[in-house]
Amino acid sequence: MSHNPSDPGTLPGSDHPDEAGTIAMRDGAPGGLDAEQVLQVLREEARNYRIQQSALRGVQLVFLTLIALLVVACVSIWLKKGRLAFDDFSYFFVFISLLGGMAAVTPRHKEAATRMAQLQDTRAVGLLTETLETSDRDLRHVVQQALPGLLRRLQASDAHLLDAHQRKILNRLLRRARQEKNTELALAVLKAYEQVGDASALPEVERLASVPDPKDARFRQVVEAARECLPYLKVRVEQERASQTLLRASNPAHTDRAASDALLRPAQEAGATLPEELLRATDAQVPHHAVPSSDTTTLIQRAGNNTP
Repeated sequence: MSHNPSDPGTLPGSDHPDEAGTIAMRDGAPGGLDAEQVLQVLREEARNYRIQQSALRGVQLVFLTLIALLVVACVSIWLKKGRLAFDDFSYFFVFISLLGGMAAVTPRHKEAATRMAQLQDTRAVGLLTETLETSDRDLRHVVQQALPGLLRRLQASDAHLLDAHQRKILNRLLRRARQEKNTELALAVLKAYEQVGDASALPEVERLASVPDPKDARFRQVVEAARECLPYLKVRVEQERASQTLLRASNPAHTDRAASDALLRPAQEAGATLPEELLRATDAQVPHHAVPSSDTTTLIQRAGNNTP
């Protein structure tokens, strides 16, 4: 079923009104959309896109192998026919088109991301961050305009809204801050890191803060913002480390194994003494009437043999 542009309640890829891709008409959101349902669609699409990108990285080795085979094929065909024709490599171009399709976001993903950007819902900040590395230029532009407002509104309690993958994307953005034209986005990332930054952001913020007197006015703003962010970020990192230390200390699974083994290890005697030596006496030292009978000696030897 094709998407009807006149129906703002249905996202592309949805064939039935009650599917996850269907957005109920509600008041209070742009286009009358329910933010909760749009967010759910965006989560599903982002998860599928990650899986798709993982598969794409898996076939990169295959792609490089095909490139090598293509070179060999070109040489072989040239030697046999003295020319090269498009039909000889049609299969290769089909494979390239398939790879391009895997790298693209779906229309459903694009629409959900665009709507969440319009809603300015901080719950979508991480999912929208992921779209910064998609191949869709229009979607990237929309998100770049929406993210600064979302990032600046983040509080310390919102740290869970950014996972490790999404933080890497923001850190790469700071790494390219000198070349980036969108200074506002880099400034917003640094402002957000004052509240939700972690140890992964520390190297990039320190690098920016250490830049001496940049000449470019826009980049100078980023450097100054990094210097303002750095003290807050260091405090957060120290708090994070202290919290992890307390968690390890309170977890029995992290008890020092060596100390535990030392407590359980039996005491070692200075030297091993044979039971016979402890029980045997010379004839001169023992009176004749005190010499044990053969039965008694046998019992004593058995007891000595059973001694650990």
